[in-house]
Amino acid sequence: MPFVSKTTYSNMIATHVQENADLTILTTEHPNPYGYGRIIRDEDDEIIEIVEEKDCTKLERSIQEINGSVYAVDNQKLFEAIREIKANNNQNEYYLTDIVKIFKHKGYKVFGYKASDYKEISGVNDKVQLVEMEEELRKKIIRKHLMNGVTIHNPNTVTIGVDVKIASGAIIRENTNIVTNSVVEKNCKIGPFTEVKNSHIGEGASIKFSYIKDSKIESNIKIGPYVYINNNTRVK
Repeated sequence: MPFVSKTTYSNMIATHVQENADLTILTTEHPNPYGYGRIIRDEDDEIIEIVEEKDCTKLERSIQEINGSVYAVDNQKLFEAIREIKANNNQNEYYLTDIVKIFKHKGYKVFGYKASDYKEISGVNDKVQLVEMEEELRKKIIRKHLMNGVTIHNPNTVTIGVDVKIASGAIIRENTNIVTNSVVEKNCKIGPFTEVKNSHIGEGASIKFSYIKDSKIESNIKIGPYVYINNNTRVK
């Protein structure tokens, strides 16, 4: 779950303490729950079990509330429960999620904290989900920079790394990648068809149709088209 926010973690822990629970499970309603463990509730809406996808009945597969695989738990009771886990399932595996049934059997309080945004809880179980998560992360990063005052032309063609810093007022044109700890100062114009990797681009610099790696471009420098710069080069 690469997108679980600090707020969700904090709220889940606060709920765990407030409810005086022995085990709190992070859950969400997912529109495509395939591959996830399903949250099973009783007639009182209390969580009684988590059933993994391959062990689900047809009815259980229709459940959209999924296990987020994040838990707040009394560690002493957890260690006791782990000793009781058996490999009684279709995979002949030991499921940590079986602690839910064990806790309920012992009379311990099990609670669920449901995240409102299912995308936070989406995991990666196959290559399709990996591609979906990569695209969601790319969009999230683009959105952050747009909100911070960066102009991005045709955002669907632009990739910005999670560790990249771009100052407000910069312009990123289409088909541009900026990755690996790069820094882009204000009023820069980067692109189109440009890649900047592990480099520092000074204020007001302009780069187009070029590749910049492991280098520093000073303020107001114009580069491109068709320039390749690397090996700790400093352009001033």
